[in-house]
Amino acid sequence: MIAKDGRVVWLHNLVTVIREEGSPKTIRGFSIDVTKSKQNENELRNLSGRLINAQEEERRRVARELHDDLNQRMCPALNRAGTAGHDQATNRPGTTT
Repeated sequence: MIAKDGRVVWLHNLVTVIREEGSPKTIRGFSIDVTKSKQNENELRNLSGRLINAQEEERRRVARELHDDLNQRMCPALNRAGTAGHDQATNRPGTTT
């Protein structure tokens, strides 16, 4: 509902229909302003979304760091292994250089 001052107001309506001889005669009820509850709900939804995004970004960051660190450690080890294999092949008995 739109209030006089232009604000959007959320209402929860509780209505009872009073019947006489099977026909509706009167409607009785009241409305509860649930605007603050709706605002809190929206804020919670937004906060939950931001938390999920932050968790996903942190996972990506950790994955990048692990990947980069592993590559940095593996490259020298692979180079040493390749060099050692080359040295062994060139220093075998019966081979000429």
